[in-house]
Amino acid sequence: MSITKLDIVRLALRKAALASDAMLTQPDPNTYGDYLLDLELYVAELERNGIYLGYIFAPSGQPADPNDDSGIQPGDVNAIGYNLAKRILIDNMRPVPDELATAADAAYDAMLMNQITVPSLKRRNDMPTGAGNKTLDPWGRFYHEKETINTTDGSPITP
Repeated sequence: MSITKLDIVRLALRKAALASDAMLTQPDPNTYGDYLLDLELYVAELERNGIYLGYIFAPSGQPADPNDDSGIQPGDVNAIGYNLAKRILIDNMRPVPDELATAADAAYDAMLMNQITVPSLKRRNDMPTGAGNKTLDPWGRFYHEKETINTTDGSPITP
């Protein structure tokens, strides 16, 4: 499923209650250009902060085409749309409703959780290994077994 840049802007306008098909209001084409620029700048800001969503930016020096594929996965669209809606409301000098701010924060947190990869940890050699935590390394255990056992008379016994 390909999500265009215009789809994200329309989502933001709908969530901001500024324009939608249900309201029978649409912004003029120049306003779409401004919102597409806001979308590009917002995603560039996210990438600067280390959040890479696979967004396909417009070629340098050219305005964003509304019908271009955004490259954003469907699970991340709400986070971008809600936060873009907050920016659009601020541009229009309107207060951001608490419900929109809460939904934007929750969607943003969910997007961040999808970005996190937890590295696997290797057990240290000096830590005990439990019954369920076996390592393939024979020396990766808390103690090192002796290869030989001395008897009371000092003669070694090999197990």
